[in-house]
Amino acid sequence: MTVRERTAPRLLGAGLVCLDIINRDGKVQYYNGGSCGNVASGLSFLGWENAVLIGQYKDEAAKLLNCNLDGLGVKRIEVKHGSLATPRIIEEFINGPQKEHRFSLVCPRCGRELPRLSPLPEKSVCFLELDDFNVFYSDRASKGIALLRKLFKDKGAWTVYEPNSSRNVNSLVTHALDSHIVKFSAAKVSMAIADTIRNESTHGATVLIVRTMGAEGLVYSYRTRNNTMSQWKHLDVQPVPHFVDSCGAGDWCTAGMLYSLVHKYPNFTTYLTHQDVVASLQYGQALSAISCCFLGAQGLIYSDVNEEMEKKLLGDRARLFTNSLIPATPSDILSSDNCEFCLLER
Repeated sequence: MTVRERTAPRLLGAGLVCLDIINRDGKVQYYNGGSCGNVASGLSFLGWENAVLIGQYKDEAAKLLNCNLDGLGVKRIEVKHGSLATPRIIEEFINGPQKEHRFSLVCPRCGRELPRLSPLPEKSVCFLELDDFNVFYSDRASKGIALLRKLFKDKGAWTVYEPNSSRNVNSLVTHALDSHIVKFSAAKVSMAIADTIRNESTHGATVLIVRTMGAEGLVYSYRTRNNTMSQWKHLDVQPVPHFVDSCGAGDWCTAGMLYSLVHKYPNFTTYLTHQDVVASLQYGQALSAISCCFLGAQGLIYSDVNEEMEKKLLGDRARLFTNSLIPATPSDILSSDNCEFCLLER
């Protein structure tokens, strides 16, 4: 069966799929997180059929992570790499009028450093039997991810790269030029680097570059019919009806952008129209605005969305997938060998 024959688009994600530990006013909640995990989960919430490459995690956090993925119908493809401990990130809210949050990789209770994601090597993916996915998404760079990207490009699927930092500029630019869609935030990638990617992308695979700027909206450049990249164009941010938390807003923007674009173009296309680019980005911005009304990057998935809010932001576009999902919680009685906050074995 070819990609074009499928009724529901499919995405394969490789990158950070972790457990988000949200601490607000002493109340601790556990959601799935990581850009890869958020985008795959968000698109499943919208009706896609997705899968993520994930480590062979065997700890208490893995039970929550896997249960939440299963609830959304996100398939897990376990690969052997790195630690057996589930990556996790702590999001703590700072009391104040700005409703700010900060992220930590150290548990405030037991003082231990939290497990991190290990790079995906080639040997972990070369044996995979891959179905016909429409999109390959990655938020990290490694040899294994580069190999997967090549395989997906060869069969006409979209490839998306959302770098988590610009610490290694050469690697970022190389992976960006090898990807069809590149998206990043201004907080992580400077305009100078964005300009470099845009200027060099004429000779690369890239057809769309997006740089989000928080309250200032976003800028984008796309490949036109005459095979040149457009000048940077700007879109204003969409208003948030009731702001609670901006965590994961960029990932919802990605999910909405892909939802709109891939429904129009199930297979990779060598150029885009300005109308299609704007429509996809505005749908992404609408989802991003809705997500800010809820706590945590995936709070929207487990919350009742006000119908008036949904109609105001999404209009006649696809409605949110209604469900009665409940996020998984730790076992009622944790072993005394586990930290009651980060769930690490002591």
